[in-house]
Amino acid sequence: MPSNAGYSLFIKEAFIEPIRSVLIVDDDYPTFSEILDRQSCENDPGRREEESKKRWRKDPDGIKKIVESFRAPGRPLLVDIHDGENVGHGEEKKVAAHLHQSDLLVLDYQLDGANGDGSKAIDIARSVMSNNHFNLVVVHTNAGLSEVFPDMLLGLMSVREDLLNEEDLKSAQVLIEAAELDIADITDRIRESFSREQYFVARQGLRAALSSAQRGNPPFAAFRAICEERGWTGGAISQIYSWAQYDFEVRNRPKMNPNVDTALTWSVEGQWIRSKSAFFAFTKKGKNKNILDELLGALVAWSPKPSRLFLTRLRAELGEYGVVAEDAALGNDYVLARWYYQLLQGTKLNRRTLIEESVARHTEQLMDFVRPNVEKFAGRLVDKDAKGKLKGIELVKWHFKVDLGDLRETNRANRDHNVFACSKKPEGWHIETGHIFQMSDEYWICLSPTCDLVPGQKVSGHFKEVAKHMPFLAVKLRSLSEGQVSAIKDIQSNRYLFLELKEEIKSFCINDPSQVNSAPHWFPLYAANSGVFEKDLSIDISKIEMGSSKLVTRKYRAQVIGQLRYEYAINLMQTLGANFTRVGLGFSGE
Repeated sequence: MPSNAGYSLFIKEAFIEPIRSVLIVDDDYPTFSEILDRQSCENDPGRREEESKKRWRKDPDGIKKIVESFRAPGRPLLVDIHDGENVGHGEEKKVAAHLHQSDLLVLDYQLDGANGDGSKAIDIARSVMSNNHFNLVVVHTNAGLSEVFPDMLLGLMSVREDLLNEEDLKSAQVLIEAAELDIADITDRIRESFSREQYFVARQGLRAALSSAQRGNPPFAAFRAICEERGWTGGAISQIYSWAQYDFEVRNRPKMNPNVDTALTWSVEGQWIRSKSAFFAFTKKGKNKNILDELLGALVAWSPKPSRLFLTRLRAELGEYGVVAEDAALGNDYVLARWYYQLLQGTKLNRRTLIEESVARHTEQLMDFVRPNVEKFAGRLVDKDAKGKLKGIELVKWHFKVDLGDLRETNRANRDHNVFACSKKPEGWHIETGHIFQMSDEYWICLSPTCDLVPGQKVSGHFKEVAKHMPFLAVKLRSLSEGQVSAIKDIQSNRYLFLELKEEIKSFCINDPSQVNSAPHWFPLYAANSGVFEKDLSIDISKIEMGSSKLVTRKYRAQVIGQLRYEYAINLMQTLGANFTRVGLGFSGE
């Protein structure tokens, strides 16, 4: 359910109102060819109409009402129909590809007849999930949803390959084989106690499900009773629990999604499933069913976060006003002419940078056109939500499942915010201001101005002397321990930066953490190949060091691992510049 009254209206505005086209895949629906063939037979009495068992031949009213519900006054949607014929022979890929032109898929679960197993519909659903276009899908059926929903959910799930290692598997099997000497049917009983219901709970939260199984909480009461009967406790229960999951996957592998990395969220009660690229709602067929209302009900049960609604509305605005926004983004022809002339005059090496700048400017103008409507939408949503019964910390907890009243969760929220605020995934094709790279076991950040780092742009002076090596200034970063991070009192002092590296938060300081006014450890470095990266964002960097008796140049392989957002990189550049321009005064005293 939504957080507060009125929130569902914003869900409708973000997801339902932008729908413009519908594709119905149902073997009971007529295709255009069938309708035209029927008219041809009526016009030519000597021509015999092909026999068909489709429901629309005998009872067209129900199907007519559904089609007409998509063409209501003020909301006439474009409706296309596919009867599911030949699906299962590669045709499901064509149906899924067709969704790039459709906003909503209405999918019959039993495309292979009233006694079908839903395999064709599941194949189409998997294909829908495999593309990057976000799709809304309503699965409608004459069969019971209590069977259709778990069948579809299992069919969309990937097998979890790392569930049980060989050693743990053998240990569990030893326990079960020993138990079979006293309880002959114990294996079958364990399997009965760990069916789809228990498996779905385990997939939603492994630790919470194991805890429930150890306590015998629903839906693990029967599983726990078997363990008590046998005398299994503690670690033995954990081993049998893991074996039960593993055994379920082995027995059900043919029904599960062969594709990997299909992360799903779902609700058995709300009867919805969501992947990265699709949302599935479920409804029974019926003459009085309004599919859009059923879809909205499932979306409300999902209750997407406000931030998702903002971005969904932004995507809808781009779709709605794309061409108009494009014209607005083009702006002044004199400006455009100058930009394009620069692209034409640029060398092959620096043209990439000029193109990046040009595309970034056009993108900014495009977003400037659509952003005001999204900001108004966001403002109305926040105002309405803030006036509901849930407020403040409780409202945030409802939406994001984060309790800002808990100090640990607040600290994590602050930490993750700092990472998001100052850094991003590395991008670009050459060394730039704010690139963070690892060289041996050390972390460095590039703090030369971007205009000095464009390959081929500067060819005189020092740039000429070092040939194809790009000179730049870098500061060696000081890594902070967790204790040092928690003790930071001057978080706003322009010294710290935060990165997410290999799913772990790393914190750094650009100077001595214990001395606020200490000088950063800066160094002139030289990047090979004019600073242009390899495909994996690696680069050779030369550094002048002290050898046994004289200065020598050593080459290192550097890997770019992160990047500061531009305003944060500029801030550190200014901090470094202030250090360069400081004036030493001859005062004395304590």
